[in-house]
Amino acid sequence: MSLQDGVVVTGTGSASAPTDVVRAALGAESRGAGVAAALGEVVRAVEAMRAALAAAGVADADLSVESTSVNHEPWEEAARPYVARAGLSATLRDPAGAGALVSAVVDAGGDAARLHGLERALDRPEALLPRAREAAVADARARAEQLAGLVGRDLGRVLAVAEHAGGGPRPYGVATLERGAAAAGPGPLPYEPGSASVTVVLQVRWELV
Repeated sequence: MSLQDGVVVTGTGSASAPTDVVRAALGAESRGAGVAAALGEVVRAVEAMRAALAAAGVADADLSVESTSVNHEPWEEAARPYVARAGLSATLRDPAGAGALVSAVVDAGGDAARLHGLERALDRPEALLPRAREAAVADARARAEQLAGLVGRDLGRVLAVAEHAGGGPRPYGVATLERGAAAAGPGPLPYEPGSASVTVVLQVRWELV
């Protein structure tokens, strides 16, 4: 690229904010001698967990039952070869109370309940994009000014700007428990709200004067 073509740089900017929701990945798993026995216990556990979430004020729109399955897996326990599983995802809008609520929900589901993990999140991550773009433009300008100065030139007009896919919402310190590590012990599950960020990547072209 010749000098008359200008200078092209990439700028990166991020913006963060306290997380305002928690995504809870829950579920149920049970073995049985037959399909009905295994699936029946999973349905009971999921319905009990849904009821506990609803009683705590979690809206139906923030709940989703997914990935229901029944498999024949006799190699682990021949007397109860059928394994039923179901996933239950919930968006919790009170991050500070998420630990206590998840503990109560898992307790309601009984031994079949599973907690796959908790993730801090932003309900509207797009609200951070303007700040992230401002930071990306400032980063691009600083890079371009340095490059222009190194070759004895100044920046002129902006000739083009392109926004590239950057990082989506990134939580700081995701809290996760493996499947089967349900909060069955005394007291609520320890969980602290955190922060999350979004990142914007811009490519900016300036003329050199």
